[in-house]
Amino acid sequence: MAVTGLDVGHRTVRACVIERSGKTLRLRACGEVSRLDAMGEPKPLSSVVAELDAIVSFSGPVVCAVSDISALVRFVATLPLPPDRLARLLRLELSQHVDGGGDLAADTLVVPIPSDELMHCCFLAQPAQVYGALVDLREAGVRSPQVHFGPAAAYNATLPLPPVRDSALALLVDIGSATTGITLFGEDRMLACRQVPVGGDAFTDALVAAGRDRAGAEKSKRVAGAAMAPTINSDDPFAKMLDAGLTRDPTPATPQAALADPSVSSPDSGISSSFSSVSSSASSSSASFDSGDHDEIVITDLPHGDEPAAPAVSATQATGLPTPISAAVTRPVEPTAPVSLQVTALDPDLTRAAEALFGQIVSSLTWFKAQLKLKGIDLKMVCLAGGGAALPGLAAYLSRRLSMPVQAFDPFAGIEAAAKPEHAHEYTTATGLALSHPGFRFRHAVSLDLRPDTLVRRELWRSRLAWPFVAAACLAFAAVFACLTLYGQHEAERASLANYAAYQSSYDALKKKLDEREAEKAALDDDLRAIASRIYAGRDLLYTIRALKERTKDSSELWVTELETQSVGKDADLASEAKRMGDVVRVETNRDTAIDRGAVKISGRVKFASASDDRLRLEFLNKWRQWIEEWTLPTASATGEGGSRLFTRSKEFVIDPTHKDEAALKANTSSGEFPWVVTFYFAPTDLRQVTSVRTVPPAPALGSAPPVGR
Repeated sequence: MAVTGLDVGHRTVRACVIERSGKTLRLRACGEVSRLDAMGEPKPLSSVVAELDAIVSFSGPVVCAVSDISALVRFVATLPLPPDRLARLLRLELSQHVDGGGDLAADTLVVPIPSDELMHCCFLAQPAQVYGALVDLREAGVRSPQVHFGPAAAYNATLPLPPVRDSALALLVDIGSATTGITLFGEDRMLACRQVPVGGDAFTDALVAAGRDRAGAEKSKRVAGAAMAPTINSDDPFAKMLDAGLTRDPTPATPQAALADPSVSSPDSGISSSFSSVSSSASSSSASFDSGDHDEIVITDLPHGDEPAAPAVSATQATGLPTPISAAVTRPVEPTAPVSLQVTALDPDLTRAAEALFGQIVSSLTWFKAQLKLKGIDLKMVCLAGGGAALPGLAAYLSRRLSMPVQAFDPFAGIEAAAKPEHAHEYTTATGLALSHPGFRFRHAVSLDLRPDTLVRRELWRSRLAWPFVAAACLAFAAVFACLTLYGQHEAERASLANYAAYQSSYDALKKKLDEREAEKAALDDDLRAIASRIYAGRDLLYTIRALKERTKDSSELWVTELETQSVGKDADLASEAKRMGDVVRVETNRDTAIDRGAVKISGRVKFASASDDRLRLEFLNKWRQWIEEWTLPTASATGEGGSRLFTRSKEFVIDPTHKDEAALKANTSSGEFPWVVTFYFAPTDLRQVTSVRTVPPAPALGSAPPVGR
């Protein structure tokens, strides 16, 4: 398989095509194209990428990093959670960075730091910028590329042949034209990265400010030798930072200028628990840094050339944070092997820009330490990459300022290549982009995708879901079988349509007639129920009075003062009425076979000759109420209702419903007199009692003769 890494810089676009054959990595092709024309004017990105594609011949998936896309790096600490809950938590944490349309262009990875918490490195981009870059790439013929973050992708270039081993930590500084990517890695894992706004343009501007033309300044950054030999000015404080004798062995300092506290070291993590001093003689400039700010870019303020140099302080002291080491070493402890870049003196005109880059490196280390919650970072090496890595004297300057080896990084050291490019370090990011693809099977490779969520979901739907292809195959088979059977079914379906039309017409006519009969039946049913209710209303009332009179001789202490009918004379819904009154007794009748005849409410008073207890009074009233409730209709041959009960149940309220005079009510009760209210519910009327079973012949049509015998 082959993968193309596309590094779109501010000034140059580079690409590497790397393929894997078994366990061997091979560089198939690489190349670069400037984004500026011969007149120095910017060319369209689509045309530049198309030109580079013609040179390199992009193959396989394309992984790109675009310098025009502004990216934000955040560190978020979470508790260990299941993957689904962790994804939702990170999505909620990053939702504050969504654009106006609710789209989010972000990705995360877990930083391998031993801790009770999980440390996530989050990368966020602006969706509008990502969409713009993808449109330009699509116009150049590059469709659906994976959008990576440059400093994180550059780390992948160290995986084939890591520059440090075991628990040693190193820093990869990728110097671009406008920005510099700083990546901390070790133990074959990336720990942190960021992008700072200092690049090769700062050195070019410094040379232009010194009186050189821009074209010559750009060329001189890659040319070493006598042409770049500086003239040391003893009055320049930055020149004093250089070794006075340039003829002596320019061996850089070792990284042992950092003194770590062994009592707090972590043998498992491989990351020193004491923050090493990365500078043996830093200037008086201070790089202010707030560890709580996740995306602050630190700029080191440099002193003017006419000011005296301040005493040397450690880089940790320069940041304003407490110095956890015991002492700051101002001179190299012991010599080490020379750096791989040719050691030359740095042009004094570039010292200020180099010091700004050094300040950003120190600030980045402090920021990494604060965000990763480490007690210290013990660096062993700094690797330079990118277009600015070949600046004559820069490696020696940074080695002297950082007190550790600084060398150029070769991304093709562990990759077979028929012919490596002259400036191999410039292809570090492009190589890392290609190696980030999962097909190369690097366990700790950093693979990010900063495309917006909407675009990623659309891509997954189109490329990875198998059921659309299954559905397409099923449709193809169905179309074949449909064509084979369509001709034979055509005639049968046409005959069926004619039969169906005739049936539908007949059905509509019968359905209309049936609806009319149903409406007539419902109207007649309502009329029947209304007539029956009115017929039985008067009879029920007379039977009630008769029952009361028959009980009078056995209950002389009881007087009936009021008799009120409820829903008599119409078809009553006593079940709903009982539920509305809070009655626990269920009263249900079938509307198709019975008619509710309502109820009668009887009010009165009970007066005993002398005071009596409540038990006797209630026993008297209950006996009277039970007798009335169980009263049966007299036998009548006309109705055939003899022996049936007039009421189904009763409900008693032995209180004064008006509550107008409670004092009088208590006085009457104590003297043996109290009011009462009882409601008796009439038994439902069976419809068979009011309907006839005799079949009535239909009425003769108008104009026809009457039936014979009538």
